[in-house]
Amino acid sequence: MQFIRKNIFIRDEKFVVFFGIKTKGTPKGPSISLYLCSGRPGDKMSTSDFIKGGFASKQEALRYGVSFVKETYHR
Repeated sequence: MQFIRKNIFIRDEKFVVFFGIKTKGTPKGPSISLYLCSGRPGDKMSTSDFIKGGFASKQEALRYGVSFVKETYHR
């Protein structure tokens, strides 16, 4: 799994978020799954929770992940 760090700003507050990206090859092309890490990857207590799968590109998955986090923290 590849981990990507993103800085997300919500109401002038900065959140550091780690996403996990897992790529699986299919006959139709790559199928990418997106995970949200509960902490820094590699920490003993950190877990990766599945958000959504079936993305065609990493950029599409990350855009969805950022909007998911903004919607979650906005509430």
